[in-house]
Amino acid sequence: MLGITRIFQGGRPSHHLPLYGRENKVDPRISKFVLPIGATVNMDGTALFVTVASIFIAQMNDIPLNAGSYATVVLTATAASIASASVPSAALVLMMIVLSAIEAPVADVSLLWAIDWFVDRCRTTNNMMGDCYCAAVVEALSRKELDAMDQLNEKIRAEEEEKLMPVRGMHKSPSTSSNGSRVAVPDEVIVVENSTDEEDEETKALNPLPLV
Repeated sequence: MLGITRIFQGGRPSHHLPLYGRENKVDPRISKFVLPIGATVNMDGTALFVTVASIFIAQMNDIPLNAGSYATVVLTATAASIASASVPSAALVLMMIVLSAIEAPVADVSLLWAIDWFVDRCRTTNNMMGDCYCAAVVEALSRKELDAMDQLNEKIRAEEEEKLMPVRGMHKSPSTSSNGSRVAVPDEVIVVENSTDEEDEETKALNPLPLV
């Protein structure tokens, strides 16, 4: 609900992509792939607005529309919405393409400026909800693959931890005995005594060399 509220207050979908995944509790591997594509391509709210507004302007100007004209409006609005930019009131610019296709007056687009501030929030919220539903569906369909990837990652992590774990009191490379069996050799501790020159002179004085 927080994401929907922010979008309705005037935000753009591309600004709140990380928030969608956290609120929907969708796996980040799915949300980071699906949501950016949906924010660019999935403009269902914009397509609906352009279609309804174009038919409204055509009827207001007494322009007859047949089945071919309706199909032209739907196809043109869908194609134009996919290429729409994620900026406020971008649908009004796309309406000029649809109105030109059905030979309706393009200047009548200015009639929608008075209500576009509210309609833009509604269609943007619709776009965002479609992206979230799509991400949830993709996650549900990919649940087995995600679980298999998690198990594989856990196995690889456990193997790496075993390799990095030090063996106390034993060499890492065991020695091989004469009969072919491998025996772990314990570490040998070598103590080196560093004596000073004064200690060496005292030792010579106390233990003189024997005369031959």
